[in-house]
Amino acid sequence: MALTPQTIGLNMSHGFSGSYARQPDMIVNTAPLGGTEIIPFGTPLVRGENGAVLPMGTGNTGNQFIGVAGREVKSPAEFFNQNVGQYSPEEPVSVFQRGCINVKCQKGSPAIDGTVYVRVTASGNYQPGGFEAEADGANTVALSNAQWNGPADNHGVAELRIAYVGPAPAVSGSAGEDGGYYQPSVSEAGELTWAASKEGMPAVASANIMGPQGPKGDTGETGPQGPAGSDGAPGAQGPAGENGGYYTPTVDTSGNLSWAASKEGMPAVTGANIRGPQGEQGPQGPAGQDGAQGPAGQDGAQGPEGPQGPAGPSYTLPDATTAVRGGVLQMAAIADLSAAPTQQDFNNLLAALRTAGMLANS
Repeated sequence: MALTPQTIGLNMSHGFSGSYARQPDMIVNTAPLGGTEIIPFGTPLVRGENGAVLPMGTGNTGNQFIGVAGREVKSPAEFFNQNVGQYSPEEPVSVFQRGCINVKCQKGSPAIDGTVYVRVTASGNYQPGGFEAEADGANTVALSNAQWNGPADNHGVAELRIAYVGPAPAVSGSAGEDGGYYQPSVSEAGELTWAASKEGMPAVASANIMGPQGPKGDTGETGPQGPAGSDGAPGAQGPAGENGGYYTPTVDTSGNLSWAASKEGMPAVTGANIRGPQGEQGPQGPAGQDGAQGPAGQDGAQGPEGPQGPAGPSYTLPDATTAVRGGVLQMAAIADLSAAPTQQDFNNLLAALRTAGMLANS
């Protein structure tokens, strides 16, 4: 005898929460369950760390919704929990992200194309994480990518239509009125004041924020030398210094150089003999022009003529050497020095002595 299935009632049941309502055009992905909570089938989900999913609830916003925990046939882990539909932490979860799926509506009456809310703050007997069909202030958030697809059945299960894969981008509100701002300023005495950027803003009390002076810190390392600065303006000329005196050189005929101090109290300077060995005799110079003849003297009385004597030997005046006296030229005059002698003054004196033949050249 054939069975004749019958349904008694006015509405068909939607089935279990988390069951797929319609097959075409649906997207289901798999992700591990993060956190430490066990979640039932039909739970709204958000994205956690490293691609895992978490149950949506306290602290979440509507645009973070990514899908619903889908119902799957699972092998029971315990004998007495044969019909418990849930996911445990780290288990793979079927994340229903687009299409139609049955979920439990815990508050309100779903209507086709109606707004879907998820509770994020407990209120009365309603706990965070449940789907709802009416707003409850800040206790619920609206989903921007999902709508109800019709009313709920007698068990509170209704068809939820997810339009596209979340999370949805946050919607920017209109720009608010410029509320102004306060510009802080601190004086050298540590007085903190606040200047309003626009008229009508309430005044902010000032405060002194300078604390007691702390202990002196350790000396830091010496930094690199900076670039040289530009030369400063010349300073004023200082007073004339005390006359330090000077030394006058004298050279005797033996070549002894001595120094005479110009004032008392000056330290004595040791003299030195500056006469070197006589150089080789140079070639004889050309004869000079005869000088003008002097006037003739008065004739004396003529004496008697004496006998003629023998001719005497001739004599040639030799040049002076370090061992033989001889003829030398008079040295050119050198003007007295008006300041302390320099090395150049001393060398000039030596050159004049060599030229006069009083000092050997080497």
